[in-house]
Amino acid sequence: MRRNILWGAGFVLVLAVLLVVLPDLAERRGAPGAAVASTEKPEPGGIPRVGNRRDPDVSDPMQWTSITYAQPQYNLYSQLVRRGYPDETTVEPDLAERWDVSADDRVYTFHLRKNAKWHDGKPFTARDVEYWVNRGKTPPAGVLNLFRATFAEIAKLEVLDDRTVRMTLVKGRPGFLFDLATNYNRMAHPRHLFEGKEPQRPDAVGYVGTGPFKFKRYRRGSLFEIEKNPDYFMPGLPYLDGIQYFITQDAATHFALFRTGRLDLTGRAAGWYMTSPQIDILKREMGERVRFGSFFNVAWHLLYNPSFAPFADVRVRKAITLWLNRQEAVRAIEEGQGVPGAYFPPRAAYALIDWSRQPGWRASKEADREEAKRLLAEAGYKNGFSFVLLTRDLWVRPGEWVLGDLKGLGITATLDVVDQPTRSKRNAEGRFQADLLTIQGIALEQMLADFHTSNTTGMLPAWKGRPEAAHVDKLLDAAVATADAAERKRMATELERYIYIDQALVAPIDVPRTTQAWLDTVHGYRQPIVDQSVHNDMQWVWLKRR
Repeated sequence: MRRNILWGAGFVLVLAVLLVVLPDLAERRGAPGAAVASTEKPEPGGIPRVGNRRDPDVSDPMQWTSITYAQPQYNLYSQLVRRGYPDETTVEPDLAERWDVSADDRVYTFHLRKNAKWHDGKPFTARDVEYWVNRGKTPPAGVLNLFRATFAEIAKLEVLDDRTVRMTLVKGRPGFLFDLATNYNRMAHPRHLFEGKEPQRPDAVGYVGTGPFKFKRYRRGSLFEIEKNPDYFMPGLPYLDGIQYFITQDAATHFALFRTGRLDLTGRAAGWYMTSPQIDILKREMGERVRFGSFFNVAWHLLYNPSFAPFADVRVRKAITLWLNRQEAVRAIEEGQGVPGAYFPPRAAYALIDWSRQPGWRASKEADREEAKRLLAEAGYKNGFSFVLLTRDLWVRPGEWVLGDLKGLGITATLDVVDQPTRSKRNAEGRFQADLLTIQGIALEQMLADFHTSNTTGMLPAWKGRPEAAHVDKLLDAAVATADAAERKRMATELERYIYIDQALVAPIDVPRTTQAWLDTVHGYRQPIVDQSVHNDMQWVWLKRR
């Protein structure tokens, strides 16, 4: 048996992610106020003010599709295991203090903490894990679990005693722990409050979790506040007395609140990150009192529905991939803060394709655009065609850029602007012609979640039943089943080539490099290497008194 490890025997941890990304991250944090690890003794107390993009309208982590919902609620709920820090390719204990894994990576036995309690004082037990898994596998009527694929891997769950639970998978999966550590796999469903009362919502029972903070109050359109959990299972944590998440309706207000000292930390969310002009203003006005941290974030993608005839033709999809001017997208959408790319972000271990040399991604566009016109004409669309692009209300800017860029190819489009719950539902149901969404990953397990058709949302649900999607599913199933590091890298490259180049199933637009700002009084804040949903845990944060 193996204990407290992420992948199976023979698997070499992908430490290259850490080795090659962290130096760049430190460099980008830059003067003034480079973010460095504090060696000072944490000071308990204090309530930082954090910006949040709009209201957290969805309380169930099984239905979270946006950092808007997740950021204020992350710290209410613990996980069975969580992503490691600073190496995001590893897994650390959370509610499970240790675990055993069988030699074939099929049987996982979790040993739970003895001192974990729900916020209402009830003990957290293996029966809560059992209820959570069963709810994830078979959601109640009217409840859509967007992350059902992880739970579907579990063939059998056994409660061995109050503190021990055994999961037997359908087949061996070296990366199963990484799946469980996905940031939206949060324990927000206390068995004693949910069983027999489904469909139930976490907000309807007071947001009861086991996390380092407890729910205090929520004023819609204004404030979501959490307070210290004195019974948290990690001794001495959290340091803070609470956190106030100020809900902002637009990015300009968000920036103004930080600039005038009414926020201690800017929030994470597309459109709410600091722009280059804003960073310059803060450096000039606040000097050493401000800190910056940057990371490559989720990449913009154009997703096709093959039930719309033009997008069923690979020549049309390839034409769009070739035509899009990704360098211009970086300038127009990201104000120069980003790069052309695809699924795996720059300098990640699986980022093995040099996209700057690929047709469609390279800076020189003349030959690519001539070939795009030829392919479109060959497909029978010499004069172009029209389509409707489903777009979240907060993503109009990149949506408008796509529409403007495609006009030169003779393709006209209109935006169908909806809120995020509506967009997610229509994506899952295939009720769109094209969809704009964001994805990114550093591991094959994340790619499985984003591209496998067993998931109810993501990139390819509308392709289910078609040979292209069946081939992707087959490749993904084989890739996540192997523990051989070299083979995993080879298959990651094969998957990216097939999805983005050979079949052009989706069209990536750009990979933004996003920047947060916080006051120099904020210590212990953990920024991700990539992916804004990672390391939102605030139990290690503390405020230094001036």
